[in-house]
Amino acid sequence: MKRLFLLAAVAILALPSVSSAASYEVGGWVPWFAEDAAIKSAEKNIRDLDVLYPFVYEVNSSGDVISKVDIESDDWQDLFELARDKNIEVIPTIAWFDGEEMHEILSDKRKRNNHIDDIVDMVKEQGFDGVNIDYEARKSETVDYYSLFLRDLKEELGRRLSLTCTIEARTPPESLYRDVPKEIKYSNDYEEINKYCDWVEIM
Repeated sequence: MKRLFLLAAVAILALPSVSSAASYEVGGWVPWFAEDAAIKSAEKNIRDLDVLYPFVYEVNSSGDVISKVDIESDDWQDLFELARDKNIEVIPTIAWFDGEEMHEILSDKRKRNNHIDDIVDMVKEQGFDGVNIDYEARKSETVDYYSLFLRDLKEELGRRLSLTCTIEARTPPESLYRDVPKEIKYSNDYEEINKYCDWVEIM
């Protein structure tokens, strides 16, 4: 079943009037760059959440997943334990913002598989409920490789672990161009993304 999420832009926003509606679930991001304040805010508003997203992982130029924080620290582990005690899913975000590096890794089958293995190992070692993929600034020539990446990642995660996908907003062609080109190449194949992502968040 697909889910519709309200996104908390920085830490956690309490939204009781909306989160009480049966058709919505609320996810909150806990960013590494506001670590202490974000953890405290998450703990304060934990009762309003359905999913907790630690925004703490990025990808380096070799395709390795790296943590921006000490994920084993008491502060993070206490937050995760609190969430699990309340049956809140803990799904970390992996962010990547370099389109050139992304294309190099995802277009090479060996490198792509190594990257997938790295993600799955991280999820299972930490006991997370899945992973959130936030790969921005992708090039149009990466579109099919990204779809292959999602397909294979979901297969490796299996049915028990969730694959969620965050997609950045794109400017409509009519706003981007004075004269809209006849052919526009896109970096997202939404039909393919829909096949493999358990749910999608639109920023």
